[in-house]
Amino acid sequence: MMKRLILIALYIGMLGIISNNAGAVDAPHVSSCITCHNSTAPPDSNLFNGTCLNCHSATGSSVYKFSDADQANTSHRWGGSIVNPGAGAQPPSAGAMVQVQGYTGTQLSCANCHNPHLNTNKRFLRIANYADQMCLDCHRSRAATTAATGTHPVFIGYSAAVKASPANFVGMTPVNANPANPTSDLGSRFSADGKILCSTCHGVHSADSRSSNYVNGFKNLSSGDGNLLRTNPRGAKVDPGAPDSINICTNCHTGKMNHNGKGQDIQCLDCHGAHVEYDPKDPTAAQGRNIKLIRRYMPGSTSQVFFRYTGSRLEYKNGSGNGVCEGCHTPPASVPEHASTDPKVCNKCHAHNSPRASFTASCDSCHGYPPTVTQWFNPGNTHSSSTDCSKCHNTSPSVHMNNVLDLRCDGCHGFPPNYPNGSPKANSHGSHNFSCDKCHFGTTSTGTTVTNTANHENGVYDVTAGPGASFTYQYLSTGGTCSNINCHSGSGILSNAAPVSWGTALGCIGCHGDSSTLASGSHAKHLQKGAGCADCHSATAQSNTTLVANGAHMDSAVEVSGSRLAVMSSNKTCTTACHLAATPQWGVASTGACGTCHATLPSSGSALIASGAHFAHFSSSATSYGPMLTQTSVTSCQACHSYSGDLSAAHANGLVDINTGLGYLSSGTGSCTPCHQQRVSWTSGAVTCESCHTGALSVINGKTAQDKGLAATSGHGAAGKGCLSCHDRNQRHIGGAGRLIAPLTVSPNAQCSYCHNDAAVVQENHLNMASHVTVKGGDATMACTTCHDPHGTSNLSQIRTVINGKSITYTDAGTGFVDLTTNMGLCQVCHTKTAHYQAGVPESGGHPTTGCLTCHKHDATRAAFVPLGTCDACHGYPPAPKRTASAVLFGRMNNWSSARFEDYSGGGGAHLVAAHISPFAKASEGWTNCTVCHNAGATGSTPYHKMTTPVKDHIDNVTVLVDNSLRFADSFTVYTGAKLTNAEPNATGSCFNIACHMSPSVRWSSER
Repeated sequence: MMKRLILIALYIGMLGIISNNAGAVDAPHVSSCITCHNSTAPPDSNLFNGTCLNCHSATGSSVYKFSDADQANTSHRWGGSIVNPGAGAQPPSAGAMVQVQGYTGTQLSCANCHNPHLNTNKRFLRIANYADQMCLDCHRSRAATTAATGTHPVFIGYSAAVKASPANFVGMTPVNANPANPTSDLGSRFSADGKILCSTCHGVHSADSRSSNYVNGFKNLSSGDGNLLRTNPRGAKVDPGAPDSINICTNCHTGKMNHNGKGQDIQCLDCHGAHVEYDPKDPTAAQGRNIKLIRRYMPGSTSQVFFRYTGSRLEYKNGSGNGVCEGCHTPPASVPEHASTDPKVCNKCHAHNSPRASFTASCDSCHGYPPTVTQWFNPGNTHSSSTDCSKCHNTSPSVHMNNVLDLRCDGCHGFPPNYPNGSPKANSHGSHNFSCDKCHFGTTSTGTTVTNTANHENGVYDVTAGPGASFTYQYLSTGGTCSNINCHSGSGILSNAAPVSWGTALGCIGCHGDSSTLASGSHAKHLQKGAGCADCHSATAQSNTTLVANGAHMDSAVEVSGSRLAVMSSNKTCTTACHLAATPQWGVASTGACGTCHATLPSSGSALIASGAHFAHFSSSATSYGPMLTQTSVTSCQACHSYSGDLSAAHANGLVDINTGLGYLSSGTGSCTPCHQQRVSWTSGAVTCESCHTGALSVINGKTAQDKGLAATSGHGAAGKGCLSCHDRNQRHIGGAGRLIAPLTVSPNAQCSYCHNDAAVVQENHLNMASHVTVKGGDATMACTTCHDPHGTSNLSQIRTVINGKSITYTDAGTGFVDLTTNMGLCQVCHTKTAHYQAGVPESGGHPTTGCLTCHKHDATRAAFVPLGTCDACHGYPPAPKRTASAVLFGRMNNWSSARFEDYSGGGGAHLVAAHISPFAKASEGWTNCTVCHNAGATGSTPYHKMTTPVKDHIDNVTVLVDNSLRFADSFTVYTGAKLTNAEPNATGSCFNIACHMSPSVRWSSER
């Protein structure tokens, strides 16, 4: 109970803060305070909206009812952010509007616009809104008097605009799309002084963008579209050429039609918008705003379009392909003008005020429709009254505006006319390779141009024989018939040639007969097997239905020649590709019997075909490397050849028929898919390894060849070791076997050692490579192939791109061993017990990230990459000078046995002085002999021993810090004059103020 009283008190307190008139509440909000200020606000609403919706919800007591769905459809939002760039919405600036924001924060609520206690401004508005002051307080970026900023102008007088440009407006009063609906009357929504406002077009609540929502004095709202318009954004669709239906733009504007010349139904708001100032891809308008209120995005598209002034040009089409017209259209390249980006060129044919439809080109844009006189063709004569230009002219855009009056026969009809047969007119022109005058002499005596315009335009087929032709023509609507045709009888060679119908394929059999009627010689057998006329009579026939133009047909002789027929002797014996090596005799069936042309399978009673690569495909011997097709079934032949019986068209057709899907050519080369994806040769012997394992991979017996495409460039092939250096091509391998040569049929690491332990085969830097361990402290038994792929990868040194399930990149031999970002580099991905660089563990010890192989060598004695571990691994113990005043012996027992020359000038210095380092010093003594001068007496590698090699490139890592026990005072400088830098010049220094050297010593090195 106490909590409820506190909440009520809180509400009453807020009432006093927000209202300027807390002591009195205007009707109808006159109930007791507790009616609104109580604890019954819905838990899923903010304080203000929940209180309002107690009465104003769909089930509340108020007559003004709202549901949450209204916010996106028919009502201004009362929830969400006050900032919405797409709607031009910003935080309010007016005092009363700003005041409430202190309580609602950045969120919208009913109380942003309404003061529930005071109705001074009507509808309980917080400030006066008779000229949209409240709307434009938040949407103030849209308070513009011109469209230049991308928003429809407001605060301009409508009547003044009409007087200034009367042709662009419907009249002094806007048209109401529904006179019975007062809410869709835009003319009644001007300001008191006749100016256009936001509310002229928009409502706030109960606005569903329809003019038909008012029935018998009551609003009948639909779900709306969220734009809160008072009338229709689009008019009803109409047929091309019909007057446009009214939409919200044409309530006021006129002079422009919809883009509907072909039924597209593109209306004003499809290309234009009332508010186009905001582009989410260009929020600062750095690319410039579109003019004329052109949208940046066409409906349904996420691609930008532009319509700006670029110099003196508008962007109907621009060089980037995103002009406004290009948002929907790709201008056909066949029209030369379409290559231009000049808007003046575009407007020659396409104008917004085109009388047929916006931007629709029309014939009467340039000349009459139809022209009044034939000015170019026959000056002074009246032009045909027909409006079908295609009857005489080629109307293709590709030849329009070419300054040529095209009245050739083929200008409209083509040569020969190639309209589809039977849709609706019959067409056999393609089978008659004659000029037009051969059959249409009454219309064209030249065969190329119209010479009798009366016959050409009389709507009748003029079919009359020309020179050298004779026939009788009978017209039929479905295609006329011709009889007594001198062409079809061979000028008398053939008798009783049958009449033919236009549009019907006659073919050679129309005169000569078919396989059942043409019984001479061996015609019937060849026709039954699918042979065509052109196979043996190519000088006469182009196909079974088409003659060779100007060929040997009707020359009173029988020509025997063809692409498949090489020679026919006087006794009619053929030498032809159809019968391979056999020479059958025309009309003697036994000379072409089965088995006379080629061998078949043993199951068919003959020897196995041995030509080309047949043996490789059929053999099943131990050394077979092919697919081992069965020798007992014709289905094996059909794997490659088209064969469906002795009488099939593909059999005995003069060709070795390969299944077309294989991609193989009769010349003996091709890809021969799916087995061989690359070009191979049937007669050149075994295929190469690369033809199957590189590029497009072979698929044989359902198994895809392994991809070895990198072997030649980054695998062993780069070292001159081809596939056959390791593999035996004469062994079976399809199905998984590796086909290795005999010496390599051993364990994987022994395979690698076969070459890498042979100085005659590999270079020294790849000789005697050790294997890595699989267990810390264990034996070197890891397979080389764990890290390396001998066939190459995109990494260096054939390092695999995936190791231990992790992606590996190794493209830099100096820095590629560790990855400080993922901690899963090449030398991290497997390690879990190493001192440094464990898998997935960030390295914090300062261990070197480069030059790893200096200490971790692949050819280390015990196992690959085991660290060398002694102080003389990177430098001598100690480093020896290259120049001394007198000879100093080192490198032998009791004479600095582990010393060696340093790799940079001055590095050896005075190390080989017995007072500095004992001649008996050994590397196994570790830090003992070093800490006095380099580590201030402390043992261990940190913080001064950075272990970065080579030392000569990291001289600045050399630290001289003398043990404090040898100093007279910690503040005294004891080593001076040195310049330890990587870049030249550098210099060593002198020691003093220490027990060893009270006065300055000579420089550490006589070299530097």
